[in-house]
Amino acid sequence: MERQHLMKEQMLRSIGNDITKWVKEDGGYDYHLVSTIAEWIMVMFNQLIFLSFTWEFKFIKFEEPTIAILLQ
Repeated sequence: MERQHLMKEQMLRSIGNDITKWVKEDGGYDYHLVSTIAEWIMVMFNQLIFLSFTWEFKFIKFEEPTIAILLQ
């Protein structure tokens, strides 16, 4: 019960005046900054992983499918 109360209190303190802009005066700015940087690092690593498959993608070939219509 105590933990839920503390979490709720922290959430209320971290809300600023404008939810579209987060400034240093708003509570939780440091956590927001760290999470944003971590998110962008994760995006870059995902892009690197995707780019590492380019060699394998060179061997994939697509062919036009053949469509047959059977009328009875």
